[in-house]
Amino acid sequence: MSMAKETGAGLRHPDRFFIGGQRVLPSSDARIDVIDSGTEEVFFTVPEAQADDIARAIAAARDAFDHGPWPRMTHAKRVEYLRAIGATLGERSADLRQIWPREPGVLYQIAQGAGGGGGADV
Repeated sequence: MSMAKETGAGLRHPDRFFIGGQRVLPSSDARIDVIDSGTEEVFFTVPEAQADDIARAIAAARDAFDHGPWPRMTHAKRVEYLRAIGATLGERSADLRQIWPREPGVLYQIAQGAGGGGGADV
């Protein structure tokens, strides 16, 4: 069993990008291995974005901003969305506390504090 499975790294679709509101396949087979700094073993593997993937993401973001509801929302409505995002990050803080110390070597104790509130005070 891989370390990612043991810790429940939390990515439901680690083989795809989230672009334009959909999970899409990358434009190439290029991958990035995330190395656990404690064991020097591959902890997780994700797609490596290429120029085509980046262009697709930028175009989707531009379209969402130009034609989506965000620029016409009231500040109060935007706050509702941002608080919901913060709450969701808070729900996933255990995943973040497991991932962060492995990749860059951050001390687990520091990651515990950093992954805590997850936006409760937003």
